[in-house]
Amino acid sequence: MPVNNNKTTLIILAIIGTAILPLLLAWLAYSGNFLQSSHKINNGVLISSPPNFSSWNFLDSSGLSFAQSILQHKWTVMYLAPEQCQETCKKNIYNLGQLKKALGKQRDRMEPVVLAKNKLLYKNIARDFPSIHFIFGSNKVKIPLQNTSEQQFYIIDPNGNIILYYGSSSNISLLLKDLKKLMRVSQIG
Repeated sequence: MPVNNNKTTLIILAIIGTAILPLLLAWLAYSGNFLQSSHKINNGVLISSPPNFSSWNFLDSSGLSFAQSILQHKWTVMYLAPEQCQETCKKNIYNLGQLKKALGKQRDRMEPVVLAKNKLLYKNIARDFPSIHFIFGSNKVKIPLQNTSEQQFYIIDPNGNIILYYGSSSNISLLLKDLKKLMRVSQIG
């Protein structure tokens, strides 16, 4: 008879173990953080305290105040253009226009913007890219962005917050990947 009693004890322990073991493993995973992924999810640099783009004042290519209502409730990819637009700059502006096409059905949720300082030069370039908004900061506008001497791309959320930054050496396809991911999980824009 003692063999039967041991068998019953093992069965009871197995039943209790199947209920408690998953809870114990879940608690260890949560408190120990050992199941969290160490790789980053985004390809751009996350801006920790994002400036709000919608509070800045810009001029359009006509010299009038830029109507930021065009960008309301839309994702925006902004290219910060250099003083003089060489071949790399023109390629980046072209790629910015291609981003919108690459979004397919989601293209209406994004607006491409070029922020430039040299209004005369970029006014001519703007004619070649009618689907891109070219905006210009007045001399009074101080743009609170990182390393603004370099050509950069920024992703701006539909609320106007500049959230991701990409340096001039960044691959535009990585920006597109991040933008698609943000648009997929976003409940806004």
